[in-house]
Amino acid sequence: MANRINPIELFKPLNIPVGYFKNPKPGDVPFMVYYGVGMDSTIADNINYFNVQRFNIELYTLEKRFDLEDKIEKILIENEIIFEKGLDIFIPEDKTFMVPYYI
Repeated sequence: MANRINPIELFKPLNIPVGYFKNPKPGDVPFMVYYGVGMDSTIADNINYFNVQRFNIELYTLEKRFDLEDKIEKILIENEIIFEKGLDIFIPEDKTFMVPYYI
């Protein structure tokens, strides 16, 4: 049995581009990207009973967007998705900020 999360559908209410590994609408900021980082499994008797796909999700903005971060966190909480939030990172060559979420 697998528990699959579709980040594109999950974050649709934010009305910002969400893509796998890259911005689906180049030039549009803010945007989010996600990528798989493995799977957590419950295993017993040499059988996978339950698998949960893990993702990193990254929010890119031109300035610190507490409002957008609050909306992301609310969506994760309402959907009972356990997450951790990483450190803010500034990307000088793109003049953007990146906030990572680990789910």
